Amino acid sequence: MEVPKQERVRNLVTLYGDKKRFGAAFNPSLQKAIARNLERAYVGKAPTLAVVKEAFGIDPAEGWIMAQLEDLNEFAGVAVKMSPGQMEETSRLILQEYPYFKVTEFMLFMHRFKCGKYGALYGVVDPLVIMQALFQFASERRDELAFYENRERERKKQEEREKWQSSQTAMSYSEWKNSKEK
Repeated sequence: MEVPKQERVRNLVTLYGDKKRFGAAFNPSLQKAIARNLERAYVGKAPTLAVVKEAFGIDPAEGWIMAQLEDLNEFAGVAVKMSPGQMEETSRLILQEYPYFKVTEFMLFMHRFKCGKYGALYGVVDPLVIMQALFQFASERRDELAFYENRERERKKQEEREKWQSSQTAMSYSEWKNSKEK
């Protein structure tokens, strides 16, 4: 059952209080830890970018994305980094095109990008390369979410089967035979 957006916003504000505490909780240094637990990154309770925007406003939401991009800027061993204007525009595009990404999913993307999964940066941190890689990640995300959803569906089916079987009062052949003789 889907939790209404307003309730997700309230939960976010209740849990983190304000944008600074949220930013500290989901700072770029957590990318590696998030990458170690893929299931939690995809199906955990982390808020989406849209919920962050709704809770704290567009500027803090874009600012959080910019912090992730700045981390990439610092990480990349290239001569030309993204300018503040490029980072601003890239964060706007990310927030507009991928508002349904959980913050943990975006951080997983950043980790994978830094690991070279989506190619290399040749001399410049290129916003177009980042956006193309995000497009590829969105496709991977669909597949990985489907995997976790199917696994959860199968787990529930198995639970129901076990519950049904334990509720049955089946009798053995000898019990049945004895009941017929009486």
